[in-house]
Amino acid sequence: MFKIKVERIVKKPIDEVFEALSDHASYGSFKAVGVAKLVAEGNEERNGVGALRSIQAGPVKFWERITAFERPTHMQYQIEKAKPVKMRHDKGVIDLKDLGDGTTRDLDIRGSIDCTVAINRSPT
Repeated sequence: MFKIKVERIVKKPIDEVFEALSDHASYGSFKAVGVAKLVAEGNEERNGVGALRSIQAGPVKFWERITAFERPTHMQYQIEKAKPVKMRHDKGVIDLKDLGDGTTRDLDIRGSIDCTVAINRSPT
C-alpha cells in the first residue's frame, strides 16, 4: 500500500493554482509528466466531473477519472487503469485554501501496486 500526503504553500492566487492542477493541458509543465491527454470531456466542464485523462509519467501510463470538481477549492480523481503496473487506487484528493498572499495545496493519494515478480529456475 502507498500513501502520499503533500502539503505545500504556493505563492500564487488560488484560481491560478486550481487551473494548473485541473487542466490536463498544463500537466506538461510538471517535470514528472511527459504527455497528458483528455480522452473524454467532463459532464459540465471540460476537465470536470466525468472527464477521463491519460497521463504518461516516465514508463508508466495511467488513466484517471475526475470524480469531484468544486472550483477553486477541491478536486478528486480515481485512477481506473495503469500500464505496465497493476494498481488499485483508493483515493486521490486535492484541496486548496486561499491564504490571501498565496494558496495552500493539500494532496492526498492512496492505493497499492501489484509487484508480481517472475522467477526463472534453471535445472541443476
